Amino acid sequence: MLTVRIETSTPGRLWAPERWKGLSDALARGGAKHDPRKKYPDLATAVELLVEERSGRFFPRAGTALCADDDTAVRMVLVKRVAAGNESVSLETGTPPDVSGWSSRSFPFFGTIGDSKYEAQSKLNREALAPVFFPPRGAGSLGLAFQLSCERRDRDVDNLADALMPFFNRRISRLHELVLVKLERVPGGMETLRFSCPLAPQTR
Repeated sequence: MLTVRIETSTPGRLWAPERWKGLSDALARGGAKHDPRKKYPDLATAVELLVEERSGRFFPRAGTALCADDDTAVRMVLVKRVAAGNESVSLETGTPPDVSGWSSRSFPFFGTIGDSKYEAQSKLNREALAPVFFPPRGAGSLGLAFQLSCERRDRDVDNLADALMPFFNRRISRLHELVLVKLERVPGGMETLRFSCPLAPQTR
């Protein structure tokens, strides 16, 4: 499973909406408009090894895992908060977590941001999560597994997360680790989110 691993020392929200879009774009063949080394200064050294500038746009270097692929090819994103000096970005083959015991909620479809129809659905999806998501006190890790319908187009895992993170950020005061997984697509009209919010293994 193609995985992007981000270890960051950035303060504030670990995943604010659209926080990681610039990096995700720069790692895939479509490239990014803005220099990710400037947008993510704590990751500049790591990003330098993966991204290059061509004609004022920023693309993955030849030979990297996504240089010929769109970012829909990424199936898992791992983001972890680390101490300054330990930052890294890597593209690797990861093993998905066992989500069989995670809680779940199904929706007509997953919303995204940037489109009125999908933003309206995102709001409904967040409202549907409110009665079923109760993080334990001291929770610092969050796992989200998205199962898309075969009847709808594939979507980037980071865009799927962007639409729901305002809900989770309001309920978890400070995430130290986030796992996003895009599961195998299934037939049928409904789409399912599986979620897990264990206690933090240590206080940061």
